[in-house]
Amino acid sequence: MVVEERVLSEPERHRDGVRLAGLLGGPMTQALLAADREGVTNPAARIAERLDAKAETLTAPGGALEALGLDDLAEPIRQRVWRAFADAEALWPELQTPTVAHWTEQGLDLGALAARLEADEQLEVVLAPLGQGSEQWIAAFDRCGGAPKLTLSSEIVAEFQLLEWPIAVDAAEGSGAERSANTRVSVAATFWSLAVVPGGQAPPMLGQNHRHGPHPRLAEMLTLQLMRARRGGEYVDARTFTWIAGRLGEGRLAARHVYDEHEHSIRVSTREWAQQGPHQGARPPLLPPNFAETVHKNR
Repeated sequence: MVVEERVLSEPERHRDGVRLAGLLGGPMTQALLAADREGVTNPAARIAERLDAKAETLTAPGGALEALGLDDLAEPIRQRVWRAFADAEALWPELQTPTVAHWTEQGLDLGALAARLEADEQLEVVLAPLGQGSEQWIAAFDRCGGAPKLTLSSEIVAEFQLLEWPIAVDAAEGSGAERSANTRVSVAATFWSLAVVPGGQAPPMLGQNHRHGPHPRLAEMLTLQLMRARRGGEYVDARTFTWIAGRLGEGRLAARHVYDEHEHSIRVSTREWAQQGPHQGARPPLLPPNFAETVHKNR
């Protein structure tokens, strides 16, 4: 077998460095981009040692991947899980991001999670902070290069905390709010949720009113779109609406999410929870078997 050695040009090495840094964490990506803006020659080479050291930490015996159990996962699945945590670190640099270990300690079965992800390529692992408030979410979209503008209706802004900490309105309705009925805490604390959200263009359950859930938290849905912005992927809900967990307006209203391609804007507004139509529906968050959902609070 003849192996052809290909010599990369400087621009190609730079692009590969950016891609690798993006997988290993947001701060390294920012370092590359900053060096590029400053006109530094061969910016990828400048941080090659940092990248190598990070890779060794991840892959060495007893290293991060082995300690987290990710070394036993197939490479594509490992990347999908790890990428969610790297995205969270890059999107919220001011927050301490939980590791995969925090979740495995609380019962997350990585094998079961991998089986779910292998069965459906459209499923996205989403790690989202809770309790940040509407202004912080708007700022997160503003500072994420190329991301859509986040537009919230007045009703959403007025009762935003009810969507960050949705309370069970009526568990029999399956509205999805019951997912976090036991995790309502002070908004001043930093909590994180872990979810597996259907990431297809349209919700898998269309033509449904808000009773047919469960539904993703608002933070999970917004994080999904920010992850698409970081990776240059297509935004979901360009032609559909996704219901959000929780009720507003004393239980009369529910929130729904849409991406406006023309305005390049993520819009979150309200409708009466009983309203249904062919273009709105549910993205039921999936959690692997044997994983009782918990919310991790940074210590």
